[in-house]
Order: sequence, then C-alpha cells, then structure tokens
Amino acid sequence: MEGNGQRSGMDNVNDEALVTEAIFYASTNGIVMVSRNDPKEIIHAPFTLRPSRLPRTCFDLGRRLCAPFNRVIDALARDETFLEQTLGETAQVDPFTGHLLEIYLRTKSNPRKVGRIGITRYDYFAEKNDTEGLRMSQVEMNTIAASFGSLSARTTSLHRHLFSLDPRRREDDDLPVNDTPNNLAKILASAHQLYCQRRAIRPENKPIIAFIVQPGERNSFDQDILRETVWTLRGIRAIRISLCELASMAEVDPTGSLLIQDKGNKEIRFEVSVAYFRAGYAPTDYPSEKEWTARSMIEESAVLSCPSVAYQLAGAKKVQQVLYAPGVLEKFALDQKDAELMRQVFVGQWGLDMSNRVETELAVQAALDNPQAYVLKPQREGGGNNLYGLELAEALRRMTERERAAFILMQRINPIAQENIIVRATEMIRTECVSEIGFFGLFLAASEPDQIMVNGSGGFLLRSKAANVEDGGVAAGVAVLDSPALY
Repeated sequence: MEGNGQRSGMDNVNDEALVTEAIFYASTNGIVMVSRNDPKEIIHAPFTLRPSRLPRTCFDLGRRLCAPFNRVIDALARDETFLEQTLGETAQVDPFTGHLLEIYLRTKSNPRKVGRIGITRYDYFAEKNDTEGLRMSQVEMNTIAASFGSLSARTTSLHRHLFSLDPRRREDDDLPVNDTPNNLAKILASAHQLYCQRRAIRPENKPIIAFIVQPGERNSFDQDILRETVWTLRGIRAIRISLCELASMAEVDPTGSLLIQDKGNKEIRFEVSVAYFRAGYAPTDYPSEKEWTARSMIEESAVLSCPSVAYQLAGAKKVQQVLYAPGVLEKFALDQKDAELMRQVFVGQWGLDMSNRVETELAVQAALDNPQAYVLKPQREGGGNNLYGLELAEALRRMTERERAAFILMQRINPIAQENIIVRATEMIRTECVSEIGFFGLFLAASEPDQIMVNGSGGFLLRSKAANVEDGGVAAGVAVLDSPALY
C-alpha cells in the first residue's frame, strides 16, 4: 500500500519490490519491535527505504566531538556546587528534577563506588549556515537510556543489502561501518571487569549486569541484541529488570553489594556489577515510591550505574542551557581548542528562571513575537515533550514566572530536507524527510586513583521523520530508523 505524501520520479514498481524485500530482511534480521496495539505481536521497526545523504565533514565532526563532550559531562557530574546551583530553582518547581537532585545530594559521597561509566548520545541536525554551506547544530545531549544502538547497526546492514539490489545507487554514496552494539557491549563488559577487580570478586561468583527497563517495553529487541552481544563477546550474563521488580527482589548488603534474587529460584541471589538504565528518564517511570527506592538503592550500593544520578542531572536541559552561556563550557573543557570546536555546534539557549529577570523577560518577549523561531523544552527525555509555534506562545502566556523556571528556550534548528520513502507497518510513504544523527559517546573511569580507561565515540544512530512533523522519536511512533550515506 502507498500512503499520502509527496510524489517522486522514482520507478514505482521497483520501489514496491524493494519495500517487500526490505520488510522481509528487517523481519528476519531482528529489526523489529513489539506492536503498539498488541503486546503479543512483533512487527518490523519503521525505517527509510534508502539511506539519507550527509556530508562526510559533518559526520567526522560529530564523531570527533564525542571525546571532549564526554569529558565535559564527567566534569559537570563531579561538580556538586555547579549542579546544585544550576538546578536548584528548577528542582523547586519540577518534582522530578527535585527528586533526582535529592538522591544525588544524599549519595554523592558514596565511597563504595569504584568508577564512573557514561553512555551518552549527542544528537545533531545538519542545517544551512549563513554562507550557504552546512553546519552541524546540536539538538541535545542524552546521558540516560540512549537507545536504538543495536537496531541502528542492523538498519545500516539493511541499506547495504538494498544497495546491492538497486541499480539507481549513487556511486559516491558511502555507508560507514556501524559497530555500535559491539562497542556498547565492550564498555559494559569493561565496567563489569573494573567492578570485579576493584571489589576482588571471584570469577566463580559470576556477577551480572542489570538492564533497568520499563514494564511492557516495546523496544526490547534492541536491548536483547545488546544483552546477547555482551554474552557472546565476554560471557557475562545480563538480565532485564524493572525498577519496581528491583525494589522487591534486591537488597544492599553491608559491604555495598547489590544482590538480586533469581526470578526462578528465590534462594539464589546474584551480585550486580553494572546497572545499565534503559528506563528511569521520565516521571512516568516512577509511578510509586517503590521505583524511587530502587533508584536510591542503586546509588547507595557499589554498583557502577550507567548513568549515575549525577550523570543524569548533568544531561538536564537546564545544564545544557547554562553551558551555552559565555565562559561556562570553557570552565569544564580541558582543552580550549576543543571548547571552540564544541561551541561551533551550539545554538542559542536561554533560561527562564528569575536569576536574571531582564534577560528572561527579553527571551520570553522574543519568543512571543516570533514563536516559530524557538523551541520550549522541559526537563524531560524520551521525545514528544517540546512545544513549538502557537503552543509555545500559549504556554508562555499561561505559565507563571515560577512555572517557567522548569523550561528553557532554544533557538529552533532548520534542518535540510531530502526526499525518501518511509516504510511503516508494511506501508510506504513518499515524503520530504529531515534527519537527526546521534553519536554515542563512551566513557569509563576508575576511582582512587582516578584513571580514564575509555573515552571516545562508540557508533551512531540516524533517525528521520517527515519534514512537517515537529517532535518525537522512533519509540514514540514519529521518527524511523535510517542510515547516513556520506558524500
């Protein structure tokens, strides 16, 4: 079936044949999700029929910036005064941020922690600059639950397979190698090894990695591919468990070990080395005190938390907005040349708290005068939370000064659009698409003595959506999986 959308000059019959082949490939190679309508039904994940073109210079810059941004995130997470001062007013009006900050302040001096691990995704759009060239503009830094690394790699394989069947392939298109799942698995395994070495855990005790997931997770296959990769590469068992389950099945012993009951035999308990969060990024992940108890339990234990509450707070929208202010990024960047390079991808951001009333009122008035030029962002992850255009203006008029402190204003990015075909639920839709590329940053450091063990780029994810859609990711049912074809 062909849905509504902009027509192209492509050969319809050939495209339909490629779609059929693509759906078969996706379904037999694990590019799948749980159906939104039926939790017992498995469907192919949505994807573009062809990769979207991206300048190699933009791709190389995004990958190059992972290491310096990783260091900035780590420095932010270790600066108690900065986090408390930056998020203090926001925490008073946003209970979710307030709860996270409370846990951080209570557990920040935990001497049992043997290191720090970060799997962060830095997201960008390519947009035209003033000289008619292209620039990379950073959308955000995701320090928690950066997903789709596994399905991203398999989508690249899908596009490579389709390229071999499509005679209209551009000769200059280049699909970069996407080894994201192996890289993510390796850093999780390295964190596991660091925990075992520093805690003198005997191999026969076989600690496990806990994937903290949402109940009824639709994107479980992306997670399970990574769990299987950890096992295949290093022989480390990884389990899926929700925060609610953790609260009732786990305990912290006097040495700081987090012990989880086996689901099949409550007499058996496993020690957790790493807690890898694929949940916990939104208030809906904490429907009761049980979930907050579980989050506190992880922070109070010796477990290497990916991310720690400190890392999660370092990725807050308010923190990213403050980094944009003159001199702040430079304070946390080790190399000033790196700071200059990082600033090149920043776009304008303004706080809406009352720490600078004049600046805030000017920003609000500018947004009211031209709401299409801005995005209103709350302290939330997961997509579908931002406000644009008339909704943005109505929200600013409706909110009190105190309520506005939970948001930031960001200059709206105008990404380049290109024609593609979206394949969703076996239907093909021809449309103009915009693409957001995310680079996974990997960071691992040991404590006492402090030693950086891993710092670099771990892969990429490209997501595309119809150009007339404003917000939302793949899991939210808006964006689709894609691959970059470099030129």
